Amino acid sequence: FKAVEAVDITLLQGRLHFLIGPNGAGKTTLVDALTGLVGGTGEARFRNRDLLAMKSNEIVRLGIGRTFQACRLFNELTVEENVLIAATAGRSRAARRHLSDAQCAQRAMATAGCLELRKRRAGELPYAHQRRVEIARALALEPKFVLLDEPAAGMSETEAEDLADVLRAVAAHGTGVLLIDHNVSWIFSVCD
Repeated sequence: FKAVEAVDITLLQGRLHFLIGPNGAGKTTLVDALTGLVGGTGEARFRNRDLLAMKSNEIVRLGIGRTFQACRLFNELTVEENVLIAATAGRSRAARRHLSDAQCAQRAMATAGCLELRKRRAGELPYAHQRRVEIARALALEPKFVLLDEPAAGMSETEAEDLADVLRAVAAHGTGVLLIDHNVSWIFSVCD
């Protein structure tokens, strides 16, 4: 079974891209392949490396972060602890010379709009805030590109608009963004 076949796309840093399609079309499978969670054939080039030949941890250190359809937070840990884990585990030594892990986590939380929640347990937050924590965790890796799988799912229209502002700011700072979502009007209002 081939979930995804003959995909040919170019994604640019500093731009907001989108991927839409019906359930079962292979959107998440494509992102899973690009991040080393499932195997793939062909070639996916990023920074002169083939992502399909790399392990997940290598892909993260190369500069690709991601979120998932369902939040994967450590519910018993605080927001700050969740984001700090990513900053500690996923950043290169070279990146640590410029910012400490704690500084990086603070910046990621501020960018994602969840800094004021840093002392709260992740599992106690409303779903929309949990999504922001997950995005902060991806940003704490200091990625060159983030792949966000349905980041606005479960959000109100106002929350989704606020998230759009966050994503525009992320792209404005040079990070490429690929959004997978079903809300076509939201996608078109956000993406380049």
